[in-house]
Formats: sequence, C-alpha cells, structure tokens
Amino acid sequence: MTWKLTQNQNRSGGDKKSEVAKSVSVNSSKPISPVDTRKELARAVGLGEQTIGRVLQIDEHCPNVVKSFFTYLCRGNHPISFRWAGRPYSITILNVVLFPQGYAAALTQPDLLREPSVILADIGGWTVDLMRLDNRLPDVSTCRSLELGVIRCVEQTQEQVRRKLGLSVTPAQIESVLRGNPSGMDEDAKQVIQAETDQYVRSLLSAIAETGLDIHAMPIIFMGGGASLLKRRLASVSAPCQPFLLDDVSLNAKAFEQLAAQLAERSHG
Repeated sequence: MTWKLTQNQNRSGGDKKSEVAKSVSVNSSKPISPVDTRKELARAVGLGEQTIGRVLQIDEHCPNVVKSFFTYLCRGNHPISFRWAGRPYSITILNVVLFPQGYAAALTQPDLLREPSVILADIGGWTVDLMRLDNRLPDVSTCRSLELGVIRCVEQTQEQVRRKLGLSVTPAQIESVLRGNPSGMDEDAKQVIQAETDQYVRSLLSAIAETGLDIHAMPIIFMGGGASLLKRRLASVSAPCQPFLLDDVSLNAKAFEQLAAQLAERSHG
C-alpha cells in the first residue's frame, strides 16, 4: 500500500510532524506522477512486462471479495486516524498493489528462479497456497489452495498422542518438538509427534501431486510459517522430490514492502 502521513498534534498542543512522516517522501511538495503499474512494477523487480502482465491477469480474475477489499482499503482517499504507541496519526492510503501470494517472496531468490519450472508452496495456518512458475512467469491456471495448513497437522497430532498415550499435549509443546528444542516431554510422545508430522508431510506432497503439479519433475519452494515449523520433517520426508525451504516467516511481507517501496520511489523519480 502507498500512504501519506499528515501532521499530528504533540502533547503540548502544537503541530509536529512524526518521525515517520519525516522519513518518507510522500509528504514532499513535489506532485505524484501517474504510475503505469505494469511498466513500473516490471522495472522495480527487474522483470519483463510480460511477467508483470501475468501478475495483472491474476488481479483481473480475482474474486469480487478481493476487489471489494481493495476498495475498502483505499477508502476513497479519505484520511484514517488512529493511535499507535500513544501518539495520534492520520494516514491516507493512495494506492494498493496486489502481488500473488508467494510470488513476491520467490522474486527474492534469483538462483532458484533460474530453473525453467518451479512449484511454490506457501504453508499457512489453514491453507497451503500453490502456484507454478514457468520461466519466472506465474501460471494462473495452476493456482490452488489446499485446506491442509499446519493447524490441521497440529490438531491431528494432538488427537493421535491422546489416543495412543492418553496425554493431552499443547500446540506449543508440539511446535517445540518440531523445532528440535530441548524439553522434558515423554520420549514416546515425541516419537508420536514426529511420526504424525511425517505422515502429514507425505499427505501434503500427495495432495500437491494430485493437483497436477509433478513434484518429482521440478523443484518445490516451501515458504511461510508452516514451512518454518516443518523444516526438519520436510527435509527428511520429501525425497525424491527437490525441496527448497525459505524459512523466514516474514519473507512475504519483506518482499511486498521492498517491491512497493521500489514502485513508490520510481513514481517520484
């Protein structure tokens, strides 16, 4: 999103620009020039306009609920007031840029994108979002969302530990075991957790293959919070497919911020 910050009142009653406002250029008196989104995005990320055209196709075919959310965020360029850390702010959202989930993060991995075809698998709490890239271009027809998020894995694991050992383990305990953290948990419980997680990974790979994405013919880039949590199990179970794990849980957000900042900078240049 592109926003501008307006002046806010300091505690003594005078007008004072926030430190954030001082650090961004959107408050400049220089008028904002029109943005050719397709061309500017292509320049910003170092791709051709054909690639960005594919991205815009995803935008054009997005559900009405997404378009409604876009309208909701922009609010007709009316200011939005709020308080953060005890200080009042007023922002105006000037534009919202839509990037396909996972695609922005993949653009930060140029070495992986040298492959002619790769599968992106963004493992979230409730869903796993899939997409194939061919020569760095997202293939809209391959976009899928599987209801196999990591929360399902945790819930199934809790149930199996309860059935087999009569123990009621918490999600925090399961996550600790999966991350390899030391704990005083019963060793049998740890083994059940690892076995159930391995089964979840096998089920996930099978579900990906059932969508028509050949996990044996091309590399898979796993990302998202679920990939970070399942890192150790994915590495041990996913053979013979070629997995790459991007375990920075903030990678999508960082990539969105980077692309949006580059786009905004070029619009002022």
